[in-house]
Amino acid sequence: MTTDMTLSVEQIIEYYGARWKIEAGFKEIKQEIGSFSISSAKC
Repeated sequence: MTTDMTLSVEQIIEYYGARWKIEAGFKEIKQEIGSFSISSAKC
């Protein structure tokens, strides 16, 4: 969804396609970092 009424349908589809790639990249990074997570505790 968008509130920018000046965008064409094609632009919206293009932007969401780009966003999806970014979100998938973040998910992959989070999974990699999660496998090497560091925990700490106050003493």
